[in-house]
Parts: sequence; structure tokens; C-alpha cells
Amino acid sequence: MAAAVPLQNGPIFFSSNRDGNGEIYRLNAGEKEPEAQPVNLTNNASVAAPEDYAPAVSRDGRLVAFWRGNNSRSDLWIMNADGTRQRQITRGLDISSRADFGPTGNLVFSVRDENYASALYVLDSIEGTPRRLSIGARHAFGPIFSPDGRQTAFTGIVGEQGGILIMNPDGSNLRALVNDTEDTKNYASFWTPDGSEIVYSAVRDTYFCGGITANPRRRHLDVKQAAKENPVCYETKFYAVRVDTKAVREITREGIAGIGKVSPDGRRIVFSRTSPDGNSSDVYTADLDGRNEIRLTVNPAIDGVPVWGVLPR
Repeated sequence: MAAAVPLQNGPIFFSSNRDGNGEIYRLNAGEKEPEAQPVNLTNNASVAAPEDYAPAVSRDGRLVAFWRGNNSRSDLWIMNADGTRQRQITRGLDISSRADFGPTGNLVFSVRDENYASALYVLDSIEGTPRRLSIGARHAFGPIFSPDGRQTAFTGIVGEQGGILIMNPDGSNLRALVNDTEDTKNYASFWTPDGSEIVYSAVRDTYFCGGITANPRRRHLDVKQAAKENPVCYETKFYAVRVDTKAVREITREGIAGIGKVSPDGRRIVFSRTSPDGNSSDVYTADLDGRNEIRLTVNPAIDGVPVWGVLPR
């Protein structure tokens, strides 16, 4: 059997409100501002236009899925990686997390109901009809396929216990990998390329800053809202948990990232970091252990939710 051809790192895609409303931008991985300006792919010129957010790249690097919506509802859209052929692929569903592509071009994503609880939906193809998975969790958010597409990890709640869960793509064989604690909320970020570990971000909000104490009993910590309410009263680290043994190892120092993705070659991560005042964020890359950090964007806006694309073959 021929050895697998290593994937090559392509452009980085991220969301930004730098032009007044949310858009999807592309930046070549070797470039950084101010030397190179990111390309606005969605180009909604009006400030009143719908917000575009949370890009996800297909395994072949040719398609980008993203949210488009407003404060009341968001639907899933898709476009070519150069921004052409933008089209809507869900209607009437309120998308609540970044979608994720599987190896066959299928998609998994979470949808929020009127009570703000999220459930998982799948699309077997971009022309298909979304269907809800029955998984036994009363809240499910941020699903990510394993590299071979045989398992799905997500952040969820079963009973009263929240944490990072894993299951088969059809919703069967649900089990917990990492449990939340009273002061920490865990978010599944990405699988390592060999599928042995899931890297996740652990957000803590239990310490003092500026004489204010973050609430340690918030069971559904919204990081963006926490930054607005109490901008420096939480901290984030990346950890990795083994899928087979549940062994956990620390990857990065405190404060490195909230949302991140691994590069296609498995050597780097791309992530966003919020400023100390909570008013802006920028995109960075680093080695998997958090070293050799490079800041890619320098902007007073919110640049975030980055993902690293693969070069199309």
C-alpha cells in the first residue's frame, strides 16, 4: 500500500468585523499584517448586512462553510475557497457553532432551539437535507469529525454533567472523555492528525481581577460575553486527551487561545487571542506545544474563529 501523501498547509480563514460587520477573510499562511492584507471573501458591504462567521474548510480545501445571519437566526452557507458561488444550504435552523467537514464532504453542526439548547445535525452532502441526531445529550455544541470520519467529538451535557463527549457519527456509543468542573468549561477544538487525541480548550473563570470575581457557577460560560462583562477574569489553556485511555496532557501556557485548529500537516495550530480589555482579538499561529508563536493580524477589530485550510490537489 502506498504511503499517504502529507497534506500541505493552505490559506488561513477567519471571521472579522474590521469593516463594520462580520465577514470571512482569507490570509496566506506565510503572511502577516501589515505586509499582507487579508482578502474579504464574503464582502457584505453594508453595516446592516447579515453577519458572516465561523468558517470551516472542506478536506480537499475547495469549499468553505460559514454562518450567515443576524441576532435572531443564522443559517449555514457555503462558498468556493476563493469566495465565489456563495449559496445557502440550510433554512429555518439557527446554527450555533462552526460546522465541520467529514472526509466524504458531509457536514456536522449544532443548532440552537428556542430555549437556547443546542442539538447536533448532519448533512450527508451539501445538496442534502439536514437531519437531527438522537444522542442522549440535552446540550450539544461544536462537533468535530475524527480524521477518518468514524467518530465525532463535541462539547455537551448529559444529565447534569457537562464536558467533552465522543460518539459514532450516527449518535451511538456516546461516552464522556473530559468532565467540566465547577470553575472550568471545556471546548473540543480539534483532533490530532493521527486521530489518537482530541485537543481542547479549558476556560476558567474563578479568580480575582480588578476587585471583581467571576462567577464560578456559570454552567454555560460564553467566552465572548465573559470578556465583555469581566474581560480579564478568565484564562484559557489547551490540553489534549487520549481517546483510548482518557489520559490528559497540558499543551500550552495560560492565555494562549480560546478557539483553535491544527494545520493540515499537523505541526502548527492557528488560534485567536482576545486583548486584555476584551475589545479586540487577533489571529496567531504556534507550534503544537505553544512555542514559536507568530501574530498574523494586528487590528483593533475582532479577528477570530480561525481555521487552517489545505492546498487543493
